[in-house]
Amino acid sequence: MRLSFHVSEERNGSHDSPFGSFFLSTKTKQLIHHEEENSLDGRFSLIYDLSMQGSLAGQYEMHIDYKEDTVNS
Repeated sequence: MRLSFHVSEERNGSHDSPFGSFFLSTKTKQLIHHEEENSLDGRFSLIYDLSMQGSLAGQYEMHIDYKEDTVNS
């Protein structure tokens, strides 16, 4: 699946499956990036409308937490 997000813009994407490709589009309602001070830890949060083949599939939330790898080499 390929999706693109930009606040207040409709962006095109796609989903490839064994049954063919589906046209998707997103309209981002909210996108927040929070990064912790003095580290590379943080979170992306977004809320977006997802349409499939031109029909609204629903509104979704996604949260991605990331953390700096602290393993010493």
